[in-house]
Amino acid sequence: MTFASIVLLAQILTPGERASFEQAIALHLASDFEGALRGYEGTLGARPDFLPARLYRAEALWLLGRRDEARETLSRVQEELFLVRVLRRTFGESADPLAERVAEAYPLERNRFLATGTAALVLLSMGELEEAIADYRRIASIDPEDATLHRQLGGAFASAKLFSPAVEAFERVVVTDPGDASSWRQLGSGNLVLQRWEPAIDALEKVLGLAGEDAGLLLALGYTYERMPNIEKALDLYRRAARLAPDSGRPHYRIGRALMTQGKLEGAEKAFTKASSLDPKMPEPLGFLGEIQLRRGDTELALRTLESALAADPEYFEAYYHLAQVHRRLGRADEARAALVRYEELKRKKRGVLSQEEVLALR
Repeated sequence: MTFASIVLLAQILTPGERASFEQAIALHLASDFEGALRGYEGTLGARPDFLPARLYRAEALWLLGRRDEARETLSRVQEELFLVRVLRRTFGESADPLAERVAEAYPLERNRFLATGTAALVLLSMGELEEAIADYRRIASIDPEDATLHRQLGGAFASAKLFSPAVEAFERVVVTDPGDASSWRQLGSGNLVLQRWEPAIDALEKVLGLAGEDAGLLLALGYTYERMPNIEKALDLYRRAARLAPDSGRPHYRIGRALMTQGKLEGAEKAFTKASSLDPKMPEPLGFLGEIQLRRGDTELALRTLESALAADPEYFEAYYHLAQVHRRLGRADEARAALVRYEELKRKKRGVLSQEEVLALR
């Protein structure tokens, strides 16, 4: 497709169709995505080959949370991706006089997001991750202070588990809008997943100041302090989380982990037992209880506890390591080897997968 054919596509609208299309864009800019979607579909009903309306429609669907429909819209016609590349090349570098005609025909000056944010979302939805990140960084240099744009794209990158560009986006949001607690939380969560402990703490502490305490935030912040390591600070945060969420096993599990790090096995055992009583389906407290029982020499009890952990989650790979030690002590060499093989298989499978603590931090 040439520049000329793109311009011709834009020029096929009648004055009435163009007015209707621009009204849909106005609704889009006002965040009335349902109204905008109806307008784009009306345009496409009359002009099914009009690519800008198709691209706007995909964006409206995306922003309404209808991601599968947005992807379907984009996957049916590959020209959209070409159009995105053309727009990026044209408005980024080209001095071709046709660029001005394209800009006039496509009302980009009234919706900057088409030339910027939509391109990254389209590339992201089609799996072209490196291009999406590169396009976002180009956007950031063009308009670093558009908090809405960076907030939207930061959320999209975080959902795609692309945490480096997500962090970049939310860093720009909080510079422009320092009172945005949600973006500070996203920034802290992204840094946590990237194991950037000090920036994660700074951001999550900012959330505490802006939005107050909640159990999930305290757990995320405590986990970050635990990794520094600052175990006493982590324990304080976990205990505050336990008071806020008395029916949750997760804070007691984290207390047990921290106490175990300090070598306080008796206190850790009590915390893991409490966690397991509150949430019997959570495998981690059972796994650590089994480890403590094994250290204490209660081999048969450790075996039953570890089997319970694996009944709760057959892919909880850490339990297989301790199970292998149990079988070895009981003289079951074949069972010990099988448990170690399973441990290594699942460990490889889980490599790069977010831990439960990291998943919780993103909520």
